[in-house]
Amino acid sequence: MLQFKKWFLNEVFLNPLYYDLKTPEGRAEYEYDKKEAEALSKKLKQRLIANTKTIREKKTIKLYSGKEAEDLNRMTLKHNGDSIVLSPAKSRSGALWFSSDLRPEGVDYAKLHGSYMIVYPLECDVIYDEVEYNTGEKTIEINKEAGSKSNNGAEGPVNIIENKTYFLPDGWVFSDDGHVLRVKDLEVKQQYIHKL
Repeated sequence: MLQFKKWFLNEVFLNPLYYDLKTPEGRAEYEYDKKEAEALSKKLKQRLIANTKTIREKKTIKLYSGKEAEDLNRMTLKHNGDSIVLSPAKSRSGALWFSSDLRPEGVDYAKLHGSYMIVYPLECDVIYDEVEYNTGEKTIEINKEAGSKSNNGAEGPVNIIENKTYFLPDGWVFSDDGHVLRVKDLEVKQQYIHKL
C-alpha cells in the first residue's frame, strides 16, 4: 500500500523516513511501494486531458451561528412579522459571524457559542471545471478565470474550497479563517432560530 505519497507535477514521491528500513519487512514494504509509485508516476505522465467542462451552479449552503439570548436581543434591530432583523453594527465584532457546512466542524463550532443556533440557508454561485482524462478518470479542478477572483485567504466575497470557487451574494464575505460574515443587516425568520 502506498503510504504518504506526495503528488507534484505528475510524480509520486515516497518518503523513506516513514518506513522502518532496518528490518527486512520494512525494506520489503518500501521496495514494493517504490515500484507502485514508479508505475503510478508513469501512468500519470501518460494521462492527457480529453475534455474540460466548466460547471456553473447555484448552491445553498447552510450557515450556523451560536448566540445567547442576550446577544440576539442586543443585535435585534426590529421585529418584522415572523422575522427579526439583526444588525452587525450591534454585534461586538461589527459583523454577524457564521460557520458553514463547507467546514467539517461547522455545526459543532456554532454550538460552542450559545444556547441558541441560527441555521441560515444562503444561496451562492459556484464555478469549477470538471476535467476528464484519456484514462477515464474525472477530477474537479479550479476554474482559472473564477479562481483568479478569489480572496486567496484574505477577507472577501470569493473563496476556493475543494477546487470549487464560491461567490457569496452582496453583503456577505469570507473571513480570513474560512467563516462567513454578514456585514449588512440580516432578516432572519424565527424558524431559523433553534434553542439548543
